[in-house]
Amino acid sequence: MPTQKGVRAAARLARPGGLAPAAALVLVLSLAACGARQTPAPNPMNTTTAAELFERGLRARDTGDTARAEQYIVAALERGYPADPGAVTLLEVCIESDRYDTALHYGRTFLVDRPDDWRLRYLVATLHSALGEHRRALEQAEQVIELQPDFAPAHMLVARVADGGLERPRLARRSWRRYLRLDPTGPHAADARRYLRRRRGGRP
Repeated sequence: MPTQKGVRAAARLARPGGLAPAAALVLVLSLAACGARQTPAPNPMNTTTAAELFERGLRARDTGDTARAEQYIVAALERGYPADPGAVTLLEVCIESDRYDTALHYGRTFLVDRPDDWRLRYLVATLHSALGEHRRALEQAEQVIELQPDFAPAHMLVARVADGGLERPRLARRSWRRYLRLDPTGPHAADARRYLRRRRGGRP
């Protein structure tokens, strides 16, 4: 099962070219004059573009305010900011605050309209694995492989889930071998070789 570090690494892999974050909207009420009745001031969000909201989210994330970052990026997406890279960015913000369930909810929601977004699907698969939902993790990872057969981390994830959660050693061996063929010097190559050496007839 992926550790917190592993899930965050998956988020970085899911980036199309660099991620970004999100944050909170504020409704402003003001008094028109002393003793006058309260009237709502013009909502500043009505004149704030999606790009500006997204940038505010990035700034909030940079200061460690992931809650505000999440709210801004949600607002940006609702205002029409591109889901690529906005969707993965939103998930990453939630992951940074260890809110895996929330990240997974967002991810599955985005996948309804973006079923071929393999980067997002890989991140969803990793989140399922981190939450101990091994069968769902396997399903998502296998769909990633269908979309992007040469994406080595997806084969690594299948191998880990097959070995650690589903007890399917043949699938684990096959996936580790595929990983090594695709990325023989990758960050998980030593794990792959170690696993295969422990299995009878297992050769990298």
